[in-house]
Amino acid sequence: MCSHYQTLKDAELLLRKFGAQRPATVGKYDMWPRYQGVFVRRPPEYDVGDEAVPPREAAVGRWGLISPSTRPDDLAGAEKLSTFNARDDRVANAFTFRNA
Repeated sequence: MCSHYQTLKDAELLLRKFGAQRPATVGKYDMWPRYQGVFVRRPPEYDVGDEAVPPREAAVGRWGLISPSTRPDDLAGAEKLSTFNARDDRVANAFTFRNA
């Protein structure tokens, strides 16, 4: 798995490709684990059935995986959350990835 991604610089390209509006803050263009960047996702309210909710939205977030054993008060210490990859022969038995 690659550990470096680039977000889209052009808001028009983001809108055209995904039908999403660019958020006010976009984070960094080059993304590495634990960096803030733009992600396109389905809004949590989409499944309610309201036609006013768009099918996709652009949101700013941090890239990485949060382990099930991480306590909410540990989320502030983002430098500790570095898990983003797993070996395929061990992922089925790994505690960190079992719900992924």
